[in-house]
Amino acid sequence: MRKNTLYIILAFLILTLSACNLKTDAPTPTPTAEVITLVVTATPEAATPEPVLTETPIPPTATLAPPTATIVVETATPELLRFYVSGTVWHDQCAPGLDGGGPTPTALPNGCISKPSGGVGANGTFDAGEPGIAGITVRLEIACSYGAFTTVTDANGFYSMSFTVPADAGVSEQRICLSIDVLGDGNDSILIPGGWTYPAGSGTTALYDIVIPVEQENIYSFGWDYQFK
Repeated sequence: MRKNTLYIILAFLILTLSACNLKTDAPTPTPTAEVITLVVTATPEAATPEPVLTETPIPPTATLAPPTATIVVETATPELLRFYVSGTVWHDQCAPGLDGGGPTPTALPNGCISKPSGGVGANGTFDAGEPGIAGITVRLEIACSYGAFTTVTDANGFYSMSFTVPADAGVSEQRICLSIDVLGDGNDSILIPGGWTYPAGSGTTALYDIVIPVEQENIYSFGWDYQFK
């Protein structure tokens, strides 16, 4: 009995020592993927230079009604090309009564012509002494599609506008559209009733679709024949 007890104790000690010598393997950590962030800077496409409207007027010629203030003309800089346009909206006069449907005399007075459709009207020429019309809104569109800048005629009917483009655009001329809408911009309260005599065939909107050179005077006027004046 005592011998069996010793065997049991000996076996227990052997098992205990074996358990102490066991090594527990640590779990292998899961590798973490390395994240690389790339910063990409987009290069913008080269934009087409946009014309910039300015407020610099140009002096009228002797055939235009004088402006109400002294005009100072700015010149182009090495960085900018400048384009000018100006003119007068004037009352193209015919003798009172004739262009309103009165009897037509044998000899027409100065400033009057016979209309192709019948009757008498103003001649479409800016004659000496004919007055300008104040408060008329003139519209300018660069390339006839780019924006719509406006200005208003002064007390003598004179208007002027200018715009610039970057010199590196390399342009020597620019297409523009100048227009006056009889029915818009408040012009109806000043002009109606009547009709355009210059430019001819204008309908309700007088329009110039033109190409102007850089750094030169570009004069375009509008003639209006009041029906009862």
